[in-house]
Amino acid sequence: MAQESDRKFNWAVFGALLAVGAAAYGRLVWNGGLFGDDTNIYFAYQQTGMDGVREFLSWSRPFSTWPYALSMPLLGGKLHAYHLLTFLLRIVCGWLMYSLVIRVFPKQGTAALYAAVLFLVYPGFSQQAHALHYLLHFSILALVLLSFILMVRAFKGWGEIRAWMLYGFSILLCLAHVSVEYFVGLELLRLLILHLVRVQGRDDVRPYPRIMWFCLPYAGLLIAYAIWRVFIFRPAYPPLGLTTLFSDGVWNGLAGFAKRVLLDMVKAGALAWGNAFDLGLLKSADIVEVISALAAGVALLLVLCNRKPNAGEDYRLRINITLLGLTALVAGGIPLWASQLPLKLTFPWDRTSLCFITGACLLMAGLLSLLPRRVSALLFILLTISCVLFQSAAALDYEADWAQVRSIIGQFTEDIPGFTTETLILYDDLPLTYYSANNLNAFFNHIYDQDHDDGIDRVKVLQISERLGNLLPALEKGIVVTHGDFSGTTSSALVFGVNEPGCVVILGAEKEPEAELPGLSNDARHLSVPGEVVDNLAEHMLHEILSPEEGVEPVCRIQGGNDG
Repeated sequence: MAQESDRKFNWAVFGALLAVGAAAYGRLVWNGGLFGDDTNIYFAYQQTGMDGVREFLSWSRPFSTWPYALSMPLLGGKLHAYHLLTFLLRIVCGWLMYSLVIRVFPKQGTAALYAAVLFLVYPGFSQQAHALHYLLHFSILALVLLSFILMVRAFKGWGEIRAWMLYGFSILLCLAHVSVEYFVGLELLRLLILHLVRVQGRDDVRPYPRIMWFCLPYAGLLIAYAIWRVFIFRPAYPPLGLTTLFSDGVWNGLAGFAKRVLLDMVKAGALAWGNAFDLGLLKSADIVEVISALAAGVALLLVLCNRKPNAGEDYRLRINITLLGLTALVAGGIPLWASQLPLKLTFPWDRTSLCFITGACLLMAGLLSLLPRRVSALLFILLTISCVLFQSAAALDYEADWAQVRSIIGQFTEDIPGFTTETLILYDDLPLTYYSANNLNAFFNHIYDQDHDDGIDRVKVLQISERLGNLLPALEKGIVVTHGDFSGTTSSALVFGVNEPGCVVILGAEKEPEAELPGLSNDARHLSVPGEVVDNLAEHMLHEILSPEEGVEPVCRIQGGNDG
């Protein structure tokens, strides 16, 4: 009877994850676009297939292409399908989080539910819209969590042939870390997890030396990974930043490192939850989002109300869940601290919060479970509703950026048939949040080079303030600019900006814009020679995902014209 009740609760948890996930990210599945490096990955596949994807990713993570090799031949150019796939992967990760906690702490179903749901809507990370980029990360995290689950099952059933098979498969899954380093620190939790399994009243308790032997293959793989990553494979990104840590002396270095560790743990484990209560974002939520968030809260309430308290829910075990979360928070940060990449709670550096997401959600679940049952349930539902509203508001923000970039691209393709080869396209301070010059470069090369099947850029898009003084030494004519396989000069450039109404303005040496443009676009106006670099006889190709909706007229047209 108890097993049937647990089975029903498990299905209820899975249904709750779907409801909460749909409320938080549903609009991304239907309205999601291409953001950040998604643009480069997507168009690399459209132009040169998996060879292009491998070339784009290989410089930093050469073993990271397998999720794309499995999915892209099936999904092709269906953008919504990638958003759906990454959404489902995050649901799977949430479910695996629940399964892991419930296997380590069989009587703590409520805390397991808390951890799974909070993982799904963790407000320290707001880049779910980057569906292609984080398809990799959530694939790896799913494999890591599955490895932990199989390890626990093998440990509990030791002596059976099936346990040996699960054990071997669990070890094999550890190889996933070579694809991306974000979650390798979690490997240090294995001994603690097995200790927690051991102390929960089993009659055939295995002595600690045997547990150590059980963990030995995992430790061996972790050491091998560290040797490979530090001494053999040393990519330009992400770098190993510990070498510069002690440049000011050992004690100063240690003090700085300890301060960084503490601050990052506070950010990811505590302050990140404050994002969910950003009043500015909450006010931007529309009625549909509010209703969806409340419906998700009701679904969670029904799940909690239909679960009777278990007599075995020991208070000490809830403390153990909290301690496991705190330990996971520390262990999860190790790859980030080794690289010395920053952690912020805003775009773009909130992406590194993924290193901490497992620990942060386990810690919060443990703390909530320590409270009286009704109080913890109420706080959990309120926190979840706020997190759902935060994530759906972030999705709205991404949606607005996608509309803006489509408008910019639409104006270009409406008035400019093509560019001459080796044209520099310069801009500064566009009204875009989630795009860099590298991302816009992929759009322009795909659209304005129909024979782009060799991976070579015919035009190069650069943000002036980002490249001035390095790749772009100065705003002077005749300077050679080389980037990757592109080589051009500042004498063959087009400079553009976007004015306040959102209209593209093509700058020329002779013609002043009607209104001052933001950033350094005006300072580079003398470099712009649209009459020389615009090819009016060329033909361009506009991908279907960028095509304007049927019957919708453009808000504005390019100002300045082709002749400057």
